Amino acid sequence: MSIGEPDFTAPEPVTQYTNALGIAALREAIAQHYFDTFGLTIAPERIVVTAGASAALLLACMALVDHGDEVLMPDPCYPCNRHSCRRRTASRC
Repeated sequence: MSIGEPDFTAPEPVTQYTNALGIAALREAIAQHYFDTFGLTIAPERIVVTAGASAALLLACMALVDHGDEVLMPDPCYPCNRHSCRRRTASRC
């Protein structure tokens, strides 16, 4: 199951959804860039391309912050970031 991907296709003239993790060719190019630039081997399957910073920050928060952790954020900041953090930590941000 992936977010935003229906179990049916759209008519031919309509653009299809891309993979929820990002277009495979782009993820492969990013992995190659990391190898060429930093000498790091990163599997494209471990790379996620988001449509914006909010989605990336939410995913990072979900991966790195545990229940009860305290997260520091600047004030003012984008309100959605604070709410995403609060849901994850169930404490204060």
